Amino acid sequence: DRIYASPVAASGYVYFSTEAGQVVVRKAGVPHEIAAVNDLGEGIYATPAIGRNRLYVRTVGALWCFGGN
Repeated sequence: DRIYASPVAASGYVYFSTEAGQVVVRKAGVPHEIAAVNDLGEGIYATPAIGRNRLYVRTVGALWCFGGN
């Protein structure tokens, strides 16, 4: 899938979002190692945001928040 938004990095990981609605997580410094792929089910055209130990992802129809504590 095509990456539309800018990648973001935090806590040793780099987060990429695709137009098809997936958030791909890679370990920083390890070029081809994918740690996780999360399918949110709808397009992502905005750069994810990171704050207070949370990752915020806006899809076409929702705002998702991952992490916490």
